[in-house]
Amino acid sequence: MSIGVDEAIVAFLKSQGVADDLLAQLGPEMEVQVNVIGGEQVADRPGVFTDGLDKWWAIRRPKKAYAEPEWADYALPWPLAKYATAIGRTGWNWVKRRSEIVLFDFDDITSHAGVGVSKEELDQILKKAKKLAYVEIRRSTGGAGFHLSVPVDHIPTANHTEHAALARCILGKMSVDAEYDFAARVDNCGNNFWVWRRGMPANGLELVKAAETQLTEGDVPNWRDHVDVVTKKRSKTRVQGTDDAKLDDLAASQKIIPFDETHKQILDELSATGYTVIWDADNHLLTTHTCALKEVKERLKLVGYFETISEGKDPGAPNCFCFLRPNGGLDVFRFSPGVAEAPGWLQSESGWTHIPFNRKPTLKQAAGLFGGKKDPDRANTYVFPAEGAEQAAAFLGETLVLDKSVRDRDVTITVKRDGKMVFSFDRAKKTDGKIDGWIADKTRWVRESDAVIESGYDADKYDNFIRTTKSENGNRIGWFLKSRDGKWLPVPKDDVRDVLKARFPSDAQFIIADACEMPWTDVSIPFAPEYPGGRRWNRNGIQAAFEVADLQSLDEAHHPHWDRVLRRIFRDLNKPLKESAWAQENGILTGQDYGLAWVANLFRHPFSPLPYLFFHGDENCGKSSLHEAIKLLIPDGVTSADDPLKNQSGFNGQLRDAVLATVEETDLSTTKNALLRIKDWVTAKTFYVRQMRTDIYGQPNKLHFIQVANYRFHCPIFPGDTRIVACYVEPMLPDEDIDKDKELLPRLREEAPHFLYTLWNMPLPKPMGRLNLPVIETESKRAAQESNKSPLETFIDAECEFSLGEKVLFKDFYERFFTWLDADDKPHWGKKWTSKALPERHATIRGHEHKVFVTNLKLKDRK
Repeated sequence: MSIGVDEAIVAFLKSQGVADDLLAQLGPEMEVQVNVIGGEQVADRPGVFTDGLDKWWAIRRPKKAYAEPEWADYALPWPLAKYATAIGRTGWNWVKRRSEIVLFDFDDITSHAGVGVSKEELDQILKKAKKLAYVEIRRSTGGAGFHLSVPVDHIPTANHTEHAALARCILGKMSVDAEYDFAARVDNCGNNFWVWRRGMPANGLELVKAAETQLTEGDVPNWRDHVDVVTKKRSKTRVQGTDDAKLDDLAASQKIIPFDETHKQILDELSATGYTVIWDADNHLLTTHTCALKEVKERLKLVGYFETISEGKDPGAPNCFCFLRPNGGLDVFRFSPGVAEAPGWLQSESGWTHIPFNRKPTLKQAAGLFGGKKDPDRANTYVFPAEGAEQAAAFLGETLVLDKSVRDRDVTITVKRDGKMVFSFDRAKKTDGKIDGWIADKTRWVRESDAVIESGYDADKYDNFIRTTKSENGNRIGWFLKSRDGKWLPVPKDDVRDVLKARFPSDAQFIIADACEMPWTDVSIPFAPEYPGGRRWNRNGIQAAFEVADLQSLDEAHHPHWDRVLRRIFRDLNKPLKESAWAQENGILTGQDYGLAWVANLFRHPFSPLPYLFFHGDENCGKSSLHEAIKLLIPDGVTSADDPLKNQSGFNGQLRDAVLATVEETDLSTTKNALLRIKDWVTAKTFYVRQMRTDIYGQPNKLHFIQVANYRFHCPIFPGDTRIVACYVEPMLPDEDIDKDKELLPRLREEAPHFLYTLWNMPLPKPMGRLNLPVIETESKRAAQESNKSPLETFIDAECEFSLGEKVLFKDFYERFFTWLDADDKPHWGKKWTSKALPERHATIRGHEHKVFVTNLKLKDRK
């Protein structure tokens, strides 16, 4: 007798020995996912499979989890023990509409290529997470990584989207509390986590550390700011009360400074003031109230000057944000550019009201407090009345006492590049005698201070129109100048100097020096904003040509023509996927599923390697339809690799910003160096860009490849290949052949927003090996490998048996091989070449009496 799905899941997991505390996270009120093995698809019932005895399907409870969740339990007619491959939970209570636990996944990169972290980083993650009382640590289901889970005090979340937003916010809090950037290393945040899967090792989900406390909504008051990021409406969280565009520009120009012990102490003390304190991990800034900062400065006796005119009437409403500076310092900015504040606050070139906190005061601050006026002809120079100069010097940490005889003269204070101050005033040659501690030059008395202060130089003054750039590995790229029409143009340094001399004659040399010391990093990050933060400039980062559909549920995404392309072009994978344990465990049950996961990884993990796709078949079979469809989504992200593969010069600049490179006109079997370049570009972590008149520089590799050809041999696939997925694309049946330009491409454009929604929201399978998806062996690929075997490899397969530790005299081996060879091949296979061409596992060794042996095989007996 069948029992309901809700009861069946709990009963099955109990039978598998799942711990009671984990079972509680899979009860009828909790969101659950069940993956199943593949089988023959039932006609007209997508996602339903059969083996002739049962019909079964994957389970997601509830339906429409991203909108208004709904679920009606039903009798489960098939046994989970036979057909389920994995069962997992998210920690979201869909009935009570609340989050009860959020989960994070950190995997070892050696078992999860590209997405995971190194063993050393994994050890550091574990060490940092153990410090957090509200974090539970378990081994992952594979045993190679860890799941961190955070129990929460029933925080109301209306759907799975809000649950994921809460998890994202909590991850930022964990980073602050542990002084460690968890967000940069997490694989999975707030989504589905397995509690059972087939083949799970004995230590899978082993408890390493229990949580001692739970978080409340008061611990993460801004979690709703993350909803727009989770739904791809924004790339970063919004800082309430500020102008988004201006803040984005400002935040992007800041160097990323890690938390230190003093920062953590300041943060703890701020939290104790009763004012709202929020750490924004996306923008790497802290929001709080100026009154809270003033309290903390006095309590901790921090250095520098800080005052505010705010009365702090509403502690729950922040009025400022702060960027971290080295050695426990902050730069504090009021929310509204240009807002009035206490003396000592500064105005940036773009209008922000700001002040340093727990940092040495600046000359510009002193000028605002003690009557200094900017010298228009000299950089970092202010002119003070005598009394103001004495006060300014004391404020800056220097003793300056002027004789009565000179107190009627203005005093100039200059800050040199090394941070030392120079004081000077006019010299009256007829009346001035010797002044102790001062040096007389032709016209002035001069004295240099031993105190070192911060220059307070305003990079904002030039950052928005002049920049120098470097690559991610530190190589110089060049200078850029913003033209009057708002476009950034590459220019030589001499042009930069001329422009600066005309606009800022006294500051030109300092601007160039500062720009050289604080270059922007030129990056190419697909689907990221122009300014991802940390002074990174994503000048040419590709973007999707369509907005993601504003859907509230995966059930509503509708893209039949995209499904049609994937189903047709990956059909050759249907059979081998049924025999793949990885595919069954991860719910990749058809070639269409594999193709969808490949494209989704291209978008969501562009810097992780994927299999090289090779499609071959007759003319007009549709083998080019996949890369043509992807080009509709990212026109600037797809380019031809034919010329970079063929040219002998090695120039490959056209591939710099692409995420997908296509090969259509190149027979790789006859193109020198092409196969070697592809082998490197498919899996290398760094892609070296070579352009004319530009230094070679490296960038993180984001290239992925699709090759199409009429003939199978155009992509030489050799035995042992671990990079290429080869699919034969069958001729189209009459009902499949639709006009590409008039019907297929227009329909793909119409469905693109829905397809993008699926790509960004579908659960991705776990990586396996060095590629984010495993290479699936098709009959087509095996045939290609056979046809590309050398005569020596064919002989070993046919006439020898692998036997570890066995060895055969090379003399006997070669005699048998030479006899076996066709007459036409014999001239090419001498003894020396045969010895060199042996596979590595059958390398030759010298044995007794210097005789040469072939290892790890024996010759088959002749019949």
